[in-house]
Amino acid sequence: IHATKDGDANVAKYDFAASPNAILIGDGDGFFLQNLTTDSDVVSHEYSHHVIYKNLTKISGESLVLHEGLADYFTFARTGDSCLGESVCPAGSSVQCAIDTKCLRSAENDFRFGSDELPDEVHLRSQFVSGMIWDLTAKDKIATVDVAKLTLSAVSYLKSNSGYKHLVLALLIADQNLYGGNNCKKIYARAVERGLGNLITE
Repeated sequence: IHATKDGDANVAKYDFAASPNAILIGDGDGFFLQNLTTDSDVVSHEYSHHVIYKNLTKISGESLVLHEGLADYFTFARTGDSCLGESVCPAGSSVQCAIDTKCLRSAENDFRFGSDELPDEVHLRSQFVSGMIWDLTAKDKIATVDVAKLTLSAVSYLKSNSGYKHLVLALLIADQNLYGGNNCKKIYARAVERGLGNLITE
């Protein structure tokens, strides 16, 4: 739905509470954000929430961070580009963009769970999740189409309130089922690199 909510032109969200569920996107006010309705990454990200919400329905805490990170990853996979929302951040905006005037968020990051450098804001925090999955292609050279299939399959194993540990386990199970476990060591190594090792030791 092309809309503004409560006069906020900067809204871009998947409305979980609407019946039926809806995507709300404003135009951007040109000061904080811009081009929301014309940047395909914005629409792709919000539509990805719809796909993820079939399984992951809690929208707070770790579940919300997963929602945002997975929605970003699916957009990165669709475009083959680690930069999300290239046209969204105007010069001088006070919105925290991953790369000023270039990327609203980016998969090219080294954020780690538990690190002091990990942002508190949920969209920015979620970059450690999308970055972990993106690295399977960018660093481990697994084909994008295979990582996307793996991730989509992993989403189907998530429960309504899944957290970080559950995502890693879902990725491992999905890899076992789709690719005979050929990528399990790489998935595990990426999870450890992103600070999730202590959550999956058992």
